[in-house]
Amino acid sequence: MTSRTSLTLFLALNLLFFTYISAALLPPIPAIPGIPATPNTPTIPATPNIPTIPATPNIPTIPATPNTPATPATPNTPATPNNPTTPTTPATPATPATPNTPLTPTTPLTPTTPTTPLTPTTPLTPTTPLTPTTPTTPTSPTPPTPPGTGSLS
Repeated sequence: MTSRTSLTLFLALNLLFFTYISAALLPPIPAIPGIPATPNTPTIPATPNIPTIPATPNIPTIPATPNTPATPATPNTPATPNNPTTPTTPATPATPATPNTPLTPTTPLTPTTPTTPLTPTTPLTPTTPLTPTTPTTPTSPTPPTPPGTGSLS
């Protein structure tokens, strides 16, 4: 239940309780003309119809079955004699482990030389502004050669 639902339920029950107590403590409202007054007679609660349950239930008893005689045990058959076991062969001795070869020492690392700091660069010299170029005049197209005067190649 969320806190909002819980608060709503709490306020609704408080309002119901408050109106019940207020109605019981305040004097009755005078009769409103046109509405007949009904007497406030208390109602007697009806006695509930509770069925009676028998105190001891009638449980039928089942007669016990007579014991059947136990079947006689079967006689044990004699065990067969064990054959003598053959002697086991002795275990072969384990081969000795090969000795580890010693590690070769590594050469120590040579220390690195510190890098030299960068030398500051010389500042750039300002460039001179570009001079505007003169516009070129458009060239006229060459006229086509008249037919029959061109060279055949």
